[in-house]
Amino acid sequence: MTATYTDLLPKHEGPQMTLLWSPGIIPGCGVVEIQGRRDATTYAVVELPTDWNGRAFRLEKVSGVGTDATEEVYSVFCSSNGRQDRCECRGFTRWGFCKHVDAINTIIQNRWL
Repeated sequence: MTATYTDLLPKHEGPQMTLLWSPGIIPGCGVVEIQGRRDATTYAVVELPTDWNGRAFRLEKVSGVGTDATEEVYSVFCSSNGRQDRCECRGFTRWGFCKHVDAINTIIQNRWL
């Protein structure tokens, strides 16, 4: 049986979100569920190689619609200094932060991945 870890995401605007992390059998992968007040979306997570100063990931929707029903995959970069994080989602493009980056950073900070 695989362990599942839970934490709150940083609060920006809107409702508080929760993540549930289930590490994969292979290092650098797992499943994250991001729960909001009205919905939950589950993503398969795979760490990717990068030459940048930080860590890169691919998040692919497994279940749930999320806040953008048109997108299925997001590339997320979490910089070592925390100031150059990036995500392809509309939320990050619009506000400069998003639940995907917050989730991955939380997983990294908790040393779950």
